[in-house]
Amino acid sequence: MTQLSDRIISRPKDKNNKNTKAGGQGVTHDTEKRQVAEKLWLNYFNQTLYERGIINEHERNRMTFKIENSNPLTGTRSIRTGYR
Repeated sequence: MTQLSDRIISRPKDKNNKNTKAGGQGVTHDTEKRQVAEKLWLNYFNQTLYERGIINEHERNRMTFKIENSNPLTGTRSIRTGYR
């Protein structure tokens, strides 16, 4: 009979492999999905504000640039805790 430890596939121990961020934080598919979803919603609301005439084209372009060049989960509301 094989040992349980023989059947478990070990994970790489390197903290900076392609599946981790600097510092050893794991990047999960759920995190990636949330980041993509957040960018999509921000772009949707940005475009809606422009189409309704609430913001002008310059403001829309500035916000689009900020959305695309920022980490979407930094400084935003967290699903579990409310606000970060």
